[in-house]
Amino acid sequence: MKMGFSLGIAVKRLATKVLALDDTALPAEQVRFIEQLFSRREQETRTNDLNKMLRAMKKKHIVDSIIVSKLDGSLLGSTTGDGSHDALIGTALFNYVRSELPNSKVILIKQDGWQMLFHYADRIYIVKAGNNLSGVELRALAREVEKFIEEHEIPIA
Repeated sequence: MKMGFSLGIAVKRLATKVLALDDTALPAEQVRFIEQLFSRREQETRTNDLNKMLRAMKKKHIVDSIIVSKLDGSLLGSTTGDGSHDALIGTALFNYVRSELPNSKVILIKQDGWQMLFHYADRIYIVKAGNNLSGVELRALAREVEKFIEEHEIPIA
């Protein structure tokens, strides 16, 4: 009888390793930590300040900075503190390239990482990151910012 019992345990252990079965549960402490982490992140985006929201978006999308400007180059919001110079230069550069290549969607500049300039909803977005983001990622970021601007009625003119 003892041999059958140990054979059963051996078969169970073998099956667990071969089939990658895991019947353990997450410790409650780890689950609470993860819940607290995500609830804190939600609160970071619950703000009326565009710059605070952009800082939360910077963390969410793992980028170095986000600058949002109006089409005339004036700064709307920034994660860099004072991004008015970058907004003006970025908008001028985007408008120049757009005048020469009217069908361009995104301008990528490689210089100590990537600078991505693109037009979305009558605004120019300047995103700096270590790696270039896809068009889908850039539009997702811009859509979230635009939704925030609409919900909080931030003047754009």
